[in-house]
Order: sequence, then structure tokens, then C-alpha cells
Amino acid sequence: MAYDRARARQSLIRLAKSGPGRLRGPVGRATRRFRMGFPGPRVSVVLPLSDDETTRIGPCLDALRAQTHRNLDIVVVPYGRHEKVLDIARGHAAADWRIRVRGKAQRTLAAARNAGIASARGELVVVASGGDDFLLTGVARLVTAHEASGSPLVVGQMKEPDTVGWVLDAPYAAAHHVDVSRTTLAASPVAVTDLGIGNKLFTADLWRTAGLQFADAQPSGADVALGLLRHASSFDLLKQATYVPTGRKDGVGVGSVPDVLSGLDTWIDEHTRTWQ
Repeated sequence: MAYDRARARQSLIRLAKSGPGRLRGPVGRATRRFRMGFPGPRVSVVLPLSDDETTRIGPCLDALRAQTHRNLDIVVVPYGRHEKVLDIARGHAAADWRIRVRGKAQRTLAAARNAGIASARGELVVVASGGDDFLLTGVARLVTAHEASGSPLVVGQMKEPDTVGWVLDAPYAAAHHVDVSRTTLAASPVAVTDLGIGNKLFTADLWRTAGLQFADAQPSGADVALGLLRHASSFDLLKQATYVPTGRKDGVGVGSVPDVLSGLDTWIDEHTRTWQ
């Protein structure tokens, strides 16, 4: 019986891979319930996309599809103007059945993040940005830590992008000098120096019980990051990097030096509201 099941599974995989590229995603989605699936917990990666943010989303989707942790539910949520990013995302979805593109576009980034989390099918969730990158072992590192500790929140380190002139806008690394397992905000207050979003993996249960929601007034999501740290019964801080805040923008060449001071007032205003 086990041998027959294995043969059937391999046949379905070959069927999904042998067809034209545009059919691989639909065939994969149609046959996935007949297959054994990937090992490990399912991780929903919520990916809000908008033409107004960036259309350079291909590298992020490529990195997600190549993750060593294969059991992914990649939820693409368009918002604002989205014609270009939607075409790109649908192309990836046609080739990879793990990518779901939500048909209803949201008005804002915050609404797209919330809608994506609400439709997540995984027991674990990551919220990313289309202009950023994941290390290929990034999700696997987060999942491994969660399974070892049982913490409902795991925070990986941000890796500095390989771009000339990139300037860090927060002291993310301060919380990641050593691995810390099953800690709390009271025991490790240094965790508040990392209020990034894409490097955090949290359980769907934590999101529900904490009652958190992204808000338009805080596009950085720093308030949600702080809320996760406050409401988690415990969390892990990883020394290893998992996420790269590349921040690709249309019309901005790789290696260009950003005008950091031009956005200083906005940055101060956003982070002041986080603590109020």
C-alpha cells in the first residue's frame, strides 16, 4: 500500500512538472490534496504588492520559491495600483502551486497585510515586503527555532544588503549578538531595538489572541512588531540572519546612496507614535 501511494505521488508530481509552464501551477493546486505534502509545519508568507511601492518583486518571489523549507503558503495580496505586480505574481503562481494571488485588491498596505494574515492557511505566519529578500535558509531557520523552543514568536536577524551606500535605519543587530531562546520582553528588553516585520515568524494563534492589526498610520509596522513582542508568552532571538531589507524601488539603481535625512522627520514621527 505504501509503495502504491509513493508511486501515485511521483506520478502526480511528474504530471505537474511535465505540462506547459502556464499549467504547472493549476495542475499542482488541483492535485496537492492527493500528495503527501512537504515535511514540517506550513508557513504562510503574506506578500502585499503594489505598483506604487515597487514592481521589482521577481527576486523576492524567486527567493521564496527556492526556500529550503518547502512547506509554504505564499499569499500575494495586491493593493493600490497593482496591474504590473499582479501580472508578475500571476506568472510565478502559474509555475508554483504554493503561490496564491488574492483576487480582491485592498486599498492600503495595512489592509493588504491584515487580509493576507486573515486568509493564511499555515499555522505559522511571516509578513514580507516585495522589494526585500529572504536568505534561502531563512524560513527554515525560523521554523527550526520555533520547533525547538515552542515559542510563538521567533525573530531572525536582518542581513545587511549587498548594496553600496545602504544605511541602517535602526539598530537591528543589537538584539542578535547571541541566540536567546524562550525569553520575554521583561527579560530581554533589548528586543525592542528590532521592530522590523519581515524577520519575524509568529503563530496564527498568537495573532488571534493578541488582537493585533496593521494600521495605515504606521506603515513600518513597528507597532505590530512591538505588540507581538509584548503579547508573546515567550520569543526567540536568533543570531543567524533570515531576512534582507533590500528595499528595491523602481528607478533606483542598485548601489545608489539613499537620501536618509530627507525621511528623518517621518521616521521620528512614526517611531514616536509606537511608544505613545
